[in-house]
Order: sequence, then C-alpha cells, then structure tokens
Amino acid sequence: MLTLSAGGSNLLAAETGGFPCSGTGEGDFRGRDWLLDADLLEPALFGDGSTTLRIGLFAERWSAANAYIREGAGLRLALTRELGSRASLQLRYQPERTRRAAADLYFCGNWALCGGAPLDEVTRPRWFAPAGASLALFSRPAPGQLQRPAPWWGAGERISAADPWRYGLRTSIDIANPASGSDFAFVRAGIEATATRAIGRTAEIAGRLRLAGVTGDEILPPDARLFAGGLGSVRGAAQSLLGPAVLLADSAGAAACLPPRNVCILPAVDPDHYRLRPLAADRLAEASLEARLWLSDGVQLAAFVDAGWVARRRSDAVAEGVALGIERERLVSPGLGLRAVSPLGPLRLDLAWDPRDARDVPLYYRTEGSVAFLGLARYDPFEWDRPRPWTAFRRRIRIWIGVGQPF
Repeated sequence: MLTLSAGGSNLLAAETGGFPCSGTGEGDFRGRDWLLDADLLEPALFGDGSTTLRIGLFAERWSAANAYIREGAGLRLALTRELGSRASLQLRYQPERTRRAAADLYFCGNWALCGGAPLDEVTRPRWFAPAGASLALFSRPAPGQLQRPAPWWGAGERISAADPWRYGLRTSIDIANPASGSDFAFVRAGIEATATRAIGRTAEIAGRLRLAGVTGDEILPPDARLFAGGLGSVRGAAQSLLGPAVLLADSAGAAACLPPRNVCILPAVDPDHYRLRPLAADRLAEASLEARLWLSDGVQLAAFVDAGWVARRRSDAVAEGVALGIERERLVSPGLGLRAVSPLGPLRLDLAWDPRDARDVPLYYRTEGSVAFLGLARYDPFEWDRPRPWTAFRRRIRIWIGVGQPF
C-alpha cells in the first residue's frame, strides 16, 4: 500500500499567541511546521501477516518547543514482527540530511559555541542516521475511544473481575556512528512501562514509569538527547523546560541585569523580558500516578501527580558561561484534569502546579551574529514582584489542552 501525505502544525500558533496550544513554544518555534511523506507498506512480507515492512521518504520542517527546529529530508525503514498477540519487535533505520535552526542557545549554553564558524559547523546540514530496535509488550488494548467500561453483564468493553488490568512495556535502543552513515556517534536507550487498574465501573488508577539515558560524542545535536516537561511528560513544567536551561534576555532585560560577583540580580523585572531555553539532558527518570473517576458516561475527572528527574554531563569545554547553573533538576507536580468524550477522541484539560523556587540560570543576550553571556541570573517567574499569595499560586498553575489520555 502506497500512501502520499502532507501535513502541517502550529498553523495558528503565532496568531493566537500559543493559546490554547501552549506546547508550541515561543518566537521562531511558533512558525508553521510542515511534512511531506511518501510511505510504502508491505503488510505481509513473508505471507503470514505477522511481518510488515515500511519504506518511506520524507521532507519536513519540525520544531521542538523552545529547543530547536529541524529542517531536512530522509529515508525511513522499519521491519516489524508480531511475536504472538501481545508482543512485537521492530528494527528501524532512518538516515536523514538535516540542519538545526534556532539552536544557537543550545550549543552556546552546553559547549560555548556561541557564534561564528564553530556554531555554523554544528548547525549546518549534517547526516543523522540512527539505527534502532524496540520491543513492545502489552495486555489487551485500551478501547478505541474513551468510554465508561460496561459491567460484566452489559454490552461493550467488559471489565472482568478476574482481569481488571491493562499494561504496556516498551524498551528501545538507538545507535548512530560513522558505520551507520551518521556524522554523530551516540547510544540512546529507554524503557517505559504503563499500567491501568479498573475499579468497578466508575474509577481506575493508572501509572507510568519512564527511564532513559544517552552517551556518545562530547557534542551531540539536540534531537539525540533527552527533554522533559510538558503535556506528555511532567505537566508542572513548560514544554521541554524541566532540567538544565538558559535564559535569553531582550534589550530591556539585558539592561536591567546588574552583575555583582558574577550573579545578575533581576530586581522586580517582569519575566516577560526573559525566555527560558532548554539545554537537554543525558539521563532522565519520570513517574506519574493518576486516579480517574467517571462523573457520567461522557465526562471523567482525574487527579494526578507527576515526578521527574533529569541530569546532564558537565561539559569538558570549560569556558565562561559553560557548565554553570543547573546540572540536574527534579520536580514533583500535582494537578487535576477533566476528560470528555468527543468524536475526535477524549478531549483533555489538565491543570498542573509548579512548586519550584527561584533558581540561578545562565543569562544570555543575542548580539550581532553571536550570543553574549551576562552571568548567572536569579530567576523567579512566580514571586518576582512579591505578589499576594493568591497571585503567586495562580502563576504557578500550568494549563494544558490536548486530545487523548496521557497514558
């Protein structure tokens, strides 16, 4: 089967200021993304229907919120083998020629590549060619639509008292090196487990655990490393902004930076003059626990707690502004959610709380053709102007709107 497709995203992000899609990022990251794809599927490679081969060609402009923009084209190969009714194994290879735009702060904050020829070298079109494998184990699948489970005597998806569990386990590893045709060498591995326990017809408890790690070259592109925070991660942090990060100041923010002893004090300066940009991590651990209660056949209430821990290697490139600020960070974020049945799938509204205090973050300012380091800044987006308790609490609430259950 041959499929030709074209798609786009961030279509109204710039016009709406990012709301309600708060995971789009800011500035250049709200630009329109696009994808062109030609995909050839052989669903029964050996005639038994248990092995599929997928070959695809693609070209794209894709943005990871607040982190980087990837532009390029490539080839996608995937061989999938069903191992019985509850397991599958996939082998894949994806060589692509891509460049990373809007990533100057990522390379500057991690390795002091802040402009000129060194930055141009790492952001120019390069070959990125990981080969990988993944193994998935799962119980009976969740229903195709969010729906209240039927009792054992009713119609629809039956929840047996002897089998109230749904679970899934996925492990993966990706390897890139010159042998695979890649200009970058790394090994990235991860494991993610989910479980859901139905409690009668009105409630369920669900959990998720994710562990991941990366090792390889001293300098790696952002899409080879790990990001945390956001709608599908720890919901108390903005998209991709849990962990090591830098601050980008506008002209007013840079003028307000008064650096005594290499620490910029930001006295009552509106945090709108500063933008956090993630530096990615090399180790990651996430866990979530969610209790769900049906209020009616079409509306579900959820209460959750997300926890995350991320860390990066300290760079060997010792320079002013490098290896400063946060090397690792953890966050525990509680929240409430509401799910509603719709023809598009389960519509989801999540409200999560960010309890983090003021923290020291490297501060940068874009100059002509480069990025200047201004020192460490004490950053507090919630209580910078000593607000009333209710105002401070309200600022810590992060709102997410999406489609589909989180896990």
